[in-house]
Amino acid sequence: MNLTRKAVINKIGYQFPSTPEGRLQFAVVATAIRDATLPRSKYKDEAARYLRGHMPQAEICGVESEWITNTLIKAKLIERGRNNDPLVPD
Repeated sequence: MNLTRKAVINKIGYQFPSTPEGRLQFAVVATAIRDATLPRSKYKDEAARYLRGHMPQAEICGVESEWITNTLIKAKLIERGRNNDPLVPD
């Protein structure tokens, strides 16, 4: 999963502008992905909640939150639960 996580983070990162602000906003999203998918992360629940919802840091940079969520689902880093809510597997 480590290589998959890195590949997905890189794929998402290419969508953000290469400005200092874009890199900062991308760092927030990338940190949430890492925290949500690392088994012993103390911020796993909060990060998963962020990735399931509206991500203002991505939207500010023109990257759709839904696209990020769907990319994570396709990579099996998160999965859809009841009511089509994305869930992070344990």
